[in-house]
Amino acid sequence: VTCESSPPRSAEIKSNSTATLPGCKWSTDSGNQDQVLCKDGLFCTMNHSLSCCVGRGGRLRCPPSAPVMCADAQACAGDYCCVSSIQDCRHYGGPRPCTEGDIPVRSPMTG
Repeated sequence: VTCESSPPRSAEIKSNSTATLPGCKWSTDSGNQDQVLCKDGLFCTMNHSLSCCVGRGGRLRCPPSAPVMCADAQACAGDYCCVSSIQDCRHYGGPRPCTEGDIPVRSPMTG
């Protein structure tokens, strides 16, 4: 197993005791300022409606302006909260953990 070296983004959010692994889908921000990415691939503006992604499978990624996804899946209008820092997740179950089981399996490259 090899790891590529690249600059940290929201994919590598760290605190004293918590690290978000870079392979989880929510470890990378949506790429669109103030917009969350829903699981169905559509974007919703954060200040439009907190429940926008609920009917679209839920939030997949948080916006760069609030890149930390919190652990409580129901805390923000029936979905995960997106906040600016790990400390802001303290009332929402802390940062959403990422375990090896959450990382999508990739097929080995052949050829």
